[in-house]
Amino acid sequence: RKHVREYVMRAQMFIKGLEDRGSIIRQVALCLLEEQEQYLRTEQEEDMRPITQAQVAGFLRVHESTVSRAVADKYLQLPSGKVVPFSYFFDRALSHRRLVAN
Repeated sequence: RKHVREYVMRAQMFIKGLEDRGSIIRQVALCLLEEQEQYLRTEQEEDMRPITQAQVAGFLRVHESTVSRAVADKYLQLPSGKVVPFSYFFDRALSHRRLVAN
């Protein structure tokens, strides 16, 4: 009996972990939708606002590493159908590219 309870408890913890990760991914996606609304409408690079994982973590009140792990190897489909990695929105060089372009 003890053995079965232990496995049930481990399975419940695993499921909770999956649910938590799904929740964080959803929250990050919603945050990006809000912050990049103009870009998502036009998909013009000049409409993209620079944002970091640290800023998103601050908005969500979680650690930056939580955001980093949650978005690693995850993708979003843009309204145009183009599929991009979450990291596309966290390009640290975006503001620098804009300065060089001007």
